[in-house]
Amino acid sequence: MEFAVREPGRLVEELDERTQLISLLRDIALASEAGFEDEYLAPIRQLASWFLELPASPEHHSDPGGLLRHAVQSGYFALRLAEGAVFGGGLPAERRRVVDRESRRAAFLAALASPVALPHRFLIVSSPDGEVWSEFSSPAPLAQWAGERGGGYRIGWRHAPSPFVRSVAVWLAGNLLAPHWGAMSRDVMLGAMASVAPEDKPQGQETPLQKIVRQALAKSAEAAKRCAATQYVPPESMVVPTKEQLMAQASPPATQQPAKAPEPAAAPEQEAAPPATGGQRGTEPAQSELRLPGGSPANPLGGLSPALRELLEALAEDIKHKEAVRRRVSWDETGNWLLVDTNLLGAYGMSANGVASALRKAKVAEDGNGRSLRIVETVGQLLLPRAA
Repeated sequence: MEFAVREPGRLVEELDERTQLISLLRDIALASEAGFEDEYLAPIRQLASWFLELPASPEHHSDPGGLLRHAVQSGYFALRLAEGAVFGGGLPAERRRVVDRESRRAAFLAALASPVALPHRFLIVSSPDGEVWSEFSSPAPLAQWAGERGGGYRIGWRHAPSPFVRSVAVWLAGNLLAPHWGAMSRDVMLGAMASVAPEDKPQGQETPLQKIVRQALAKSAEAAKRCAATQYVPPESMVVPTKEQLMAQASPPATQQPAKAPEPAAAPEQEAAPPATGGQRGTEPAQSELRLPGGSPANPLGGLSPALRELLEALAEDIKHKEAVRRRVSWDETGNWLLVDTNLLGAYGMSANGVASALRKAKVAEDGNGRSLRIVETVGQLLLPRAA
C-alpha cells in the first residue's frame, strides 16, 4: 500500500481527536503547559516523524497509524503505572522528589520509544523507486527519508519477522530522543535506557522502571488485539479504546463491594409473585424488571460502569451500521434473550472474558451455548431492537 508523507504534527492532532490520548497525558503529566510541550509533546512529534502512518505488528495495532498509537498509548500506561511506584527510596527528601519526577518521565519516554524497531521487524518500507528504508538509513526519520525520495512510501508485511535485536532498538531509541534522555540525571537516564524494548517476560531481577515499561507495552497490545491482523482497514472503521476505557485499564482495578439487594417493600401488594410450580424450572421474571441498581426503564444501563456503558453503546452503533457485526448477534427462539458472539465483546478495548464476567455479575447476561452470551431483553433491545 502506498502513502504520501504527511505533516507529523497533524498526525499527532488526529491521534488525539480519535483517542484523546494527548488529553489524558496532559491530565496526569504534572507539568506546566510549556513543560508539557517540551517534555511530552515534543518527543511524541519526533516519534510521529519517525513512524508516520506505519502499523505496529500483524497481531495488534495493525491499522495505518497503529504504531504511533501503540507508542503513545504505551507511554500513557507507563506514566499511570509510575504513579504508584517508589523511586529513589533511600535518597534524601529533596533529591528523592527530583528523582521521582524524572523517573516518571523516564518511564513515559522508555515506553514511548520501545516500539521504534518494530517496523524493521515486521514491515518492508520502500520508496516509489524500490529503495528500502532500514534501521541504518540516513536520514533516519521516515518523514525525512521518504521526503527526499519523492514524498511517498510503500509498505508491506514481511513473510516472516526479522529477529528481535534489543541492542538495535536501544540504539534507535537513543538517537531518536537524544535531547530528551540528556535532560535527565545520569542514573535515571541509564535506568531508562535499560528499560527500552524489554522482553515479553521478566529476565531476572527487574527494576521498578523495567517492570513498568514491560507492563505498559503489554497493556497497550492487549487493548488493541482487536485490530485486523496482517491487513489494513480504513482508519475511520477501526475501534479504538475510549478515554474512559484507557483510564480504567491504566489503573489497578478497585475492590468493589457487591451491591446490596433492595429492601423489600412493606406493602403486601408489592410482594414478589410466588415461584412457578410444576415440572418446569420456573418462569423467568419479566424482562422489564431486569434493570441494574441505578438503572431506569429509559436507561437500563444506568448501573453499569462508564467503561461498560461506552462499550455497549459502541457495540450498538456497529450492529446498526455494520452488517458483519450484525450477523454475530441474534434473538433466541423465545425472543427474551439476545445472543451475542462472546469474541465480539473483545473488539472494544477490553477482554471478551472480562466483559462477559462483568455483565454476568451485573445480572444482565448469562452463558449461552459456550460461544455466545445471552443478554436480557431490556439491554438486548438497546443493542438490536426487535421488530414488533
